[in-house]
Amino acid sequence: IKGVKRQYLYDILKKQELESLYENFEITAENSKFKNQNWHKTSVLTSRRNKVILGLMIWQGLGTRELSKLAVKDLKLREGKVYIQGSRRSNERELKLESHQILDIMEYQLKTRVELLAISKQETEQLFIGAGGGNNFSNIIQKLLKKLNQQNARIENVKQIRASVI
Repeated sequence: IKGVKRQYLYDILKKQELESLYENFEITAENSKFKNQNWHKTSVLTSRRNKVILGLMIWQGLGTRELSKLAVKDLKLREGKVYIQGSRRSNERELKLESHQILDIMEYQLKTRVELLAISKQETEQLFIGAGGGNNFSNIIQKLLKKLNQQNARIENVKQIRASVI
């Protein structure tokens, strides 16, 4: 006998909490005391990338699968929109970007992404890339969630953030 499928309800975050997550997201300072360490530049670049990912999760309600499939050509910064490809479970759509989000995305696309590509020595059309040789997007999300959980202990996973947005 099959059991009843139960829907898991998440601890919904308020809009102010989500926005404060984005505003208070700490980007590693370029001239900190660790600036001479070999890992410092990578840390600065990945924290900028993670802030862009967080913005897309908070204001557009994107999930990990949609974020991992985003390509550079999907960004339409002049129009202030991002194109999301359709899948078996969702339709394709264009979502409006927030005004303060566009600057961070533009800086990421034109500067940070190029530097990450140089460090990882790979060529790809994907928007979000890892700093190492591999390109495992789930590792990026895990590290981002760990940092968010330090900021707000109520955060559990990306689905909770998406449910809060919706």
